[in-house]
Amino acid sequence: MIIAEDYSGEGLHLWHPYVFKYEFDFSDILPKIRPTYEAALNHWAAKTDQTKVETIPNSTTSRVGRYEYTLEPHNQECMQPFNNWLGMRISWVWEQFGYLGAESEISQSWFNRHEKGGQTKEHTHNAIELVVASYLQNDGEGQGNIEIKDPLEYHKTGYPYDAEKEVWKEIKCPTNTVLIFPGWVNHRSQVNKVGGERMVMTYNINARLFKCDVYENRFVLPNTLNAA
Repeated sequence: MIIAEDYSGEGLHLWHPYVFKYEFDFSDILPKIRPTYEAALNHWAAKTDQTKVETIPNSTTSRVGRYEYTLEPHNQECMQPFNNWLGMRISWVWEQFGYLGAESEISQSWFNRHEKGGQTKEHTHNAIELVVASYLQNDGEGQGNIEIKDPLEYHKTGYPYDAEKEVWKEIKCPTNTVLIFPGWVNHRSQVNKVGGERMVMTYNINARLFKCDVYENRFVLPNTLNAA
């Protein structure tokens, strides 16, 4: 009997992943947050979207972070159980990225609603360390999932590979999925092909340094360096 030789090698993952997936049960929170959700979406940007990332007219992105801070989801009392749950997980993600003395600040939050034909196009979150995308309502199939773009795309332009299959990767995001990833990651949502309402809540999170790290000279911020 001839045994075929195994030519596979060990794949070495020298760096941490940059997308982390969790699950949180939003079933108790959803009916409580819906009035805020509906009010926030009155600050919609489908027909006047200056970012050009939403398809029109079946996508709605609330702009409450720019116009009405009291409607931002993270400021709602009913979101406190989720915020408490998220806090420790964000701290763990900071550690994976090697952030020094990082604490979390939610700089902005909002909702997206996609009905049939709705989609958020390719974009990043500029000057944001972490993005938290929470799927409050989604079937994880025909209503569409998120797609992440290969950050090494331009380094691979000379590779003989099928870019249509390899550059974008889908992540299944049924209801209660929570994704955490860096703001520099290019991402987009798939088109809602079947109708119904896909509800997504997004937090922008920035890292802040612990003062003790600066005061004890564990490291020095660039703008505090003394001239030689």
